[in-house]
Amino acid sequence: MKVLNLGRGVDWPLRYHNSVIAKMLNDIRIIGWGNLDREDDGAGILVARRLVQLGVPALSCTGEALALVDAWKGASDVIIVDAAVTGAPLGTIRLWNIESTDLPSPLSANSHGFGLAEALTLASTLGQLPARLRFFGIEAAKFGFGSDVSPEVVAAVERAARQIAAEFKHLL
Repeated sequence: MKVLNLGRGVDWPLRYHNSVIAKMLNDIRIIGWGNLDREDDGAGILVARRLVQLGVPALSCTGEALALVDAWKGASDVIIVDAAVTGAPLGTIRLWNIESTDLPSPLSANSHGFGLAEALTLASTLGQLPARLRFFGIEAAKFGFGSDVSPEVVAAVERAARQIAAEFKHLL
């Protein structure tokens, strides 16, 4: 898949660049966040890639908190997908509707350095919080170096992508 690198670890599939669908959906941003080189932490990126295969525009973000804030800049409805550690069974998908910078503490820890809680605090300070923000967390367990994703996380990636795609296509 050819992508346009928007800087700071953000990629946009070229087939959506300057297209009618990108302009129609400028207010909605779906962002897969993660690191494909850290095992299960690649879950968000894998969901974004699967969404593109399903015909749904999605960004991949591999950068720090500032890159995530840049990726949703200008959007009023944002969906972020990332690996999470909450103590739920491996591969569980949880959805949080974020209305403030308060997140369950396990979501603050990840391999991005600064996590979602820090990104929300930064965005709030900069006046760049979207009106609606949802976080899909895929329960993960392995964050070592490598690209070996747990089978439960691989299955959850497909389920999450199909759930988001169904909602997204309903909006069209």
